[in-house]
Amino acid sequence: MKCALVSTLTLMLTGAVHLVAEPINAPKTDFVHYVDEDRRGRLQVALASYINPKGVQVDLVGAVHVGDASYYQDLNERFKSYDSLLFEMVRSEQEARTSVDSNPSQMGAVQSLQLSMKRILGLEFQLDAINYTANNFVHADLTLEEFLARQAERGETIFSFIMKIMEAQLEEEGLQDGPQLGLLQLIQAFMSADRASALKCLVAKQLDFSEAILGAAEEQGETVILTERNKRVIQVLKEQLTKDHDRLGIFYGAAHCPDLEKRLYTLGFQRIGQTWLTAWDMPK
Repeated sequence: MKCALVSTLTLMLTGAVHLVAEPINAPKTDFVHYVDEDRRGRLQVALASYINPKGVQVDLVGAVHVGDASYYQDLNERFKSYDSLLFEMVRSEQEARTSVDSNPSQMGAVQSLQLSMKRILGLEFQLDAINYTANNFVHADLTLEEFLARQAERGETIFSFIMKIMEAQLEEEGLQDGPQLGLLQLIQAFMSADRASALKCLVAKQLDFSEAILGAAEEQGETVILTERNKRVIQVLKEQLTKDHDRLGIFYGAAHCPDLEKRLYTLGFQRIGQTWLTAWDMPK
């Protein structure tokens, strides 16, 4: 029960990560953490900044795909400061040629789960809350046709990847000791006077543990849903670096970010700072 819940939650809310080589002693950023206070709990996502020898700054802006309205309002304001903001969205070639507002095609099963979590937890959905029509937004993801074709080549599905995460959690030493999310905890949360906040606290603790689980799963081999999409981000970033830009942003699922950070290091970037953004703020 716990493995299945952790696997599904981490995939649908934060994306995932694949490890690549990076310079020795390069700092490793934690992109998701849960802050446990006496009366409140907070799920926070990192915005990490990097700079290259030419003085170009790139920010990795971690995303949680359902969040508080205030979280997305803050992001919309921050995004105005970038020369280009690279974003994730698996959509068809036809939609890519028209507008992001034309009901973009996402990976159906994951999006359905995200929408369910939005309703259950009383949160906003990223696609509804972020202004993807802004002039500085640049698509940096596979098209739906590319995504499906590459999955077919590998015999990969979203559910096979969830199984991969579950196997890694069972096999890797230490991953079995993460926060518990069992039937009793769920029943207690559903019976709480503030059901949404109680459930959010449970889920947030799981997401704090997600990076270790996803990293272990991806070490078993590359995937389309994770690795191939991260490669596309770097391809688009290299194109943007040829332009007269001083500040670029990459807005991607938070669990993609450790791998993207490593890829930035291999391009000569160095980390210069980190800011925590509160995605979920809940009373306990």
